[in-house]
Amino acid sequence: MAKIKRLRRMQLFDWINYAFIGILTLMFLYPVWLTLMISLSDGTDVLAQITFLPVGFNFESYQFLFQDGRIFRYFANSIGYSVGRVTIHLLLTAMMAFPFIIADFKGKTFLNIYMVITMFFSGGLIPYFFVVRALGLIDSIWVMMIPGTVGAFTVIVFRTFFKSLPGELLESAYVDGAGHYRVLYQIILPCSKALLATFGLFSIVGTWNDWFTPTIFLRRQELMPIQIMLRRMLILMDFRDAENMDLQIIRTLVTSRTIRSAAVMATIFPVLCVYPFLQKYFTKGVMIGAIKG
Repeated sequence: MAKIKRLRRMQLFDWINYAFIGILTLMFLYPVWLTLMISLSDGTDVLAQITFLPVGFNFESYQFLFQDGRIFRYFANSIGYSVGRVTIHLLLTAMMAFPFIIADFKGKTFLNIYMVITMFFSGGLIPYFFVVRALGLIDSIWVMMIPGTVGAFTVIVFRTFFKSLPGELLESAYVDGAGHYRVLYQIILPCSKALLATFGLFSIVGTWNDWFTPTIFLRRQELMPIQIMLRRMLILMDFRDAENMDLQIIRTLVTSRTIRSAAVMATIFPVLCVYPFLQKYFTKGVMIGAIKG
């Protein structure tokens, strides 16, 4: 009898949990949905009328936004920076973390202390700027991909994950004559898909949303990412990229609010497309796949 009551309490707790998570989900999704509906509305006072559906459904705001071809260059820059940075980030971080799991590797203690110190002390923005300038990275695509690629915290997480892999896998590879690089690229990394997907997603989102780095280090407009264009529209109200749009259409079908909403949706859309493909690795049993070979 006591067991039945306990199960009923657990079921009640589960229902309360589901309801709470559902409410939070709606709270998080509604601003995105509202922004989408505003971007699909006409030039009326959408905030006074719109709740869940657009007012005067049309795509004029997106037409206004994409009529200038430069926005596609901004998108291409952001995609290139994100792909390049996530590739360099995962590759170098894995190569940095791998030696820490090798038993006879000398200098692990020194490197570990040196790495941890960087988590608590930073030179600041001005020294960082001078270092980047001394390396010749200012006004270069590499300034968006190389600085800050390898972080101490990420290396520690990678090292801990690599240590959790079955030692028999590594030992059998070494017995068969594999070297360190082959063990890393053909055994450890294939068994670390969940780890790579998680931190890859973090890196992609962080690079895609980065506006501070290009603001400080980039000068040429052809190198700017999409976030700089979004900043112009949201903060500076700069719509000069679409100056050839018919003024009468602008006044009647779109407003600054609908254009800014369309810019926000266009900017976050690629991230929304990438996330579902990586989400499955977050909870996937990577160790089961490793044992099965």
